Amino acid sequence: MHELLREAGGFALSLLAGDQETVAQHFARGVPPFAHWHGIATHEGAEGAPLIDDALGWLECRLDAEHEAGDHTLFVGEVLAAERGRAAPPLLYLGQRYISVDP
Repeated sequence: MHELLREAGGFALSLLAGDQETVAQHFARGVPPFAHWHGIATHEGAEGAPLIDDALGWLECRLDAEHEAGDHTLFVGEVLAAERGRAAPPLLYLGQRYISVDP
């Protein structure tokens, strides 16, 4: 995924709702990146990125910088497009489990 992100020059984020845990688990599987999208409902964003349907919102970003962080790379993006989705509690991953909290 690291080199694909670097080569693409950008990325998109779909902010998942509390009832979308199965979607998060689907993407957490150890499969090749292109296999992740099989069976996932999406729509095309303003910048052309695939965005997960029914999310809380979406961000489409241009890769702006990257920083070494131990054995990882922190990619920083400049937001090119932002869109609000449905109103619902967010899905969080905390303490090695998914939770959702009502604000």
